[in-house]
Order: sequence, then C-alpha cells, then structure tokens
Amino acid sequence: MSGSFSAAISDVDVDFSSIPASDLALLLPKLPSFLHQTPEARRRQQFRVLSTRLVAHLTDDQDRTSQDNSLSRAIQQILAVSPRPAADEAHRAWLLLQNVISQLPRSAMEQFRPALGHIERLHYHFPEIDLSGEAVDILRYLNSRCAYVPMSKTDYLAVRSIQEGVHTAEEMRPLIPGLLSWLQDANWPMCSASCEQLSRFPALAVEGVRSVLQHLNGDDGEWEGNLLRFVGTVPPALRESLRPEIERIVQRPTASETAHEVSELVIELLVAMDWWAHRPLKVRSQPAEDLGQD
Repeated sequence: MSGSFSAAISDVDVDFSSIPASDLALLLPKLPSFLHQTPEARRRQQFRVLSTRLVAHLTDDQDRTSQDNSLSRAIQQILAVSPRPAADEAHRAWLLLQNVISQLPRSAMEQFRPALGHIERLHYHFPEIDLSGEAVDILRYLNSRCAYVPMSKTDYLAVRSIQEGVHTAEEMRPLIPGLLSWLQDANWPMCSASCEQLSRFPALAVEGVRSVLQHLNGDDGEWEGNLLRFVGTVPPALRESLRPEIERIVQRPTASETAHEVSELVIELLVAMDWWAHRPLKVRSQPAEDLGQD
C-alpha cells in the first residue's frame, strides 16, 4: 500500500487527484466510514474529487480494456451486496451507484449490468437509501433507446435521456405533460431539472401550461404558482396565449390560489405583459372580460 493511500485514510487534506488508480481501488472498501471521519463540507469536496477520478478511469477506453482493471473489479465487488446488507455495505454501494455508475457513458455502464440486476432483485430499502431504486433507474436508462419522463424524485438519468435524445419540438411534445407534473412541488429535485428541459422548447411548454391551468381551474394553487413562475422565465411574446387564464386568476382567484399567493404573482405577470405589449395597465379596474381590450 503506497504512502499516498495511507495518507488518504488519515489526512483530511489529502489531494485525491494525485492518488494512483490502483490505490483508489483499495480505498473504495473504506467507504463510507472513511468519509464520516471528516467534516461535512470537506467530505463533500473529497467525494466530488474521488467520484470524478473514478468516472474518468472507468470511462477511459484503455483502462476499461485492461486485463488488470483493479478499479472496475473493486466496484463490482462492492455492488455484489448481500441479500440483507448492513447499513455501511448498502451505503457504500449506493454512493457508487448515485455518484459514479450513473455518471458514466452508456457504454461504460454496461459492464455493471449484472451487478445492477442483482441489486434490483434485492428490493431492499433503507430509510434514507433506496438502493434497489437507484439500480432500477440506471437499468431503465440502459434499456431505453428513447427519451422518457423522470419516474422518481431523483431520476436524473431520465433527464439525461431527454437532454441526449430530444432535439426537435415533435420529439419533446409527448414529454411535456410528464415534465410539467414535476412542477407540483418546487422542493422536488425534478422540478428545477424539468424546468431546464422545458425551457429548451418554451412555446411547447407554454402550450402545455395552458392545458394544465384549464384542467386545474384553480384547484391547486401551489402547482399553478410553480407553473406561472416558470412562465415568467419564457420570452414575453409567448405568454400572451395565457392571458385569459391569467386574467381570470387576477379577477376571480380561488381559495387555493389566494392561499398560495398566486393572484399576486399573476398581477406581476399581467403588468409585465401589458408593458411589453404597450397596453394600458388595467389590472383591477375592469371586469375580466374587458381586460386586454384597447
């Protein structure tokens, strides 16, 4: 065992970028107990560097075709968890699935397919670690040749499938309703991720928002608020198609819309829309059916 590896398990200031790949393989079985020895902020920084190194080595063609790929073998061994793994064993595998395996190119992921299938069949869940769920997400990505909507709150591979596989409005169209559904709660990781993908095709997204607003008819103020905050990020000209829905909320907000302060939000939107269109500011002074008429 080299001196750099010895330092890695005792010195929180070790430079992970300088540790040889063979020593990285020796370090992996120490996870996550090693990381728990360090302060949280330093731990996150260390693991980011470590994950980047692992992904780089597993992606490199020469490393992947080497007969002595100790790093790949070490990861395979960690993913071969027991049917009822201890917390550290499960956490170690989960860290690698979430931060390393899921970041690999599709071709480099394939070598771990048998291990992923093994974990998927465990159906074992810890309170804060959905080990089988992570494997399911990766296998779904490996098995899908078309873009698909996220199936869970942390299904970043679904987002990746959209980023990689959707290049035209027609390809995005069937995914719009599913992406908009993730805007129901701004605290979900998939909310911001979905907004990023929707913003690639703003006209389609606004069309979908209008359909959802018409369907909700004021019954879900939280979702409506998140949808309209997204609308506030698209080019002003595209918002005009939502004027009837926005004016209805300004004049006749429902209890749910009032509770979630949607009416205040749409007033700001409507004022901005009127300014952009060089219209008089007539937000509250006229009935909804008169709003927008010159």
